[in-house]
Amino acid sequence: MIPRQQTQTPMLAMAGPSQIECSPASMVRESVSKRLSMSSRDACSLNGQNSTEGEKTAKSVSWYGKVKARKYIHVGQYTNDEIKQCWYTNEDFRAFSQEARVTARLIETGHLKSDTVNFCKRGTERFLQATARQQQDIHDAVVGVVLGVQEMQRRTMGSCDPDVLAHVYENVSSTSRFEAREQGLDDEMDGVNIIMSN
Repeated sequence: MIPRQQTQTPMLAMAGPSQIECSPASMVRESVSKRLSMSSRDACSLNGQNSTEGEKTAKSVSWYGKVKARKYIHVGQYTNDEIKQCWYTNEDFRAFSQEARVTARLIETGHLKSDTVNFCKRGTERFLQATARQQQDIHDAVVGVVLGVQEMQRRTMGSCDPDVLAHVYENVSSTSRFEAREQGLDDEMDGVNIIMSN
């Protein structure tokens, strides 16, 4: 199941005095804020004396003394209503796909541009005619190469070596992997900017 992201943060009652939050958005906002404001010295400090070249430096590790923990109940103890509040349903996924299709049509007809406020085309790529064909071609090429090597292994060795197949797949998909990582880093920065501006 995939956690549900909500604009409102529902609180679930627990056994005992604690309560839990179900909103990943609030957790991400809190985590990013802490990460940006907390220096590495606060969490784990390496204490060493300045030394000239060739001298040994005495080092020690110390941990931040104020540890906070949050109690969570096991998912098996959630009621059906609590589960619906915390995780996406099949209806949610269908609605997401429909929204992505509508957004893709708006992009293709020129009604949405990349500089539109609060607009992100991430997730619509497979519905855009310009990128859907390209993605399908890349997928077909990668699968074709791997299946070809697999068939060659069966004919020459009588069995398949999964390590060789993994290596072949890694090589033929390296460009896509690099592009996905770069796009993910850009998305992360966009997300940080949005969270910090709120």
